[in-house]
Amino acid sequence: MPPLSIMLWLPAASGVLGALLSLVLRRSGVAKDASTGEPLEGPLISVAGASAVLGALATLGLAIGYIADYSPGSGLRHVTDVVWIGELGIHYKLGVDGLTVFLVGLAALLFAAAAIAANLRRWERPRFFYAT
Repeated sequence: MPPLSIMLWLPAASGVLGALLSLVLRRSGVAKDASTGEPLEGPLISVAGASAVLGALATLGLAIGYIADYSPGSGLRHVTDVVWIGELGIHYKLGVDGLTVFLVGLAALLFAAAAIAANLRRWERPRFFYAT
């Protein structure tokens, strides 16, 4: 399994990527209204939203993989321990155990459901919404 850091940062990266991609499409003039020539927001919402949903579903897939890979009574699994600020003894450390592996899965499931539900309505500022 890939490190937990991928699952932690993937939703944020996909939201920012979707916002940047929709901004690039808007500025390049790919989506324009036929009558006025103004950029359309509709297709751009789907680009930012689709990126957020794909990131959420990939995160859910990783969480399911962590749940399937976990064996009871084995303590911390999938540990990431990187020295961040060595002079102060600060580490970036992630790991899952028996309870947290299911909580991580529940959070990923709720996040995917929320991202899918968010695509069912039209947002005033979609790039900002999906990036956050």
